[in-house]
Amino acid sequence: MERSDRAAGDDRSEGRMSESPLHALRDRIETLASESGSYYLVCARCGDRPVPAARLRFDSRAVARASPQT
Repeated sequence: MERSDRAAGDDRSEGRMSESPLHALRDRIETLASESGSYYLVCARCGDRPVPAARLRFDSRAVARASPQT
């Protein structure tokens, strides 16, 4: 039997609690990005560009490195 608060669309249902921190992180990354930057983020393990920052560039290595930090 499912709890009634989940059936009613309570904000504490699965997936909802992590949205706010993820949106804040994405906003921070986008705020630090620059149209003319030469640096971008790459996963050190597999070489892929992470989705939140895949299309973004940064002015310096320090700014790029700091962007995903919370």
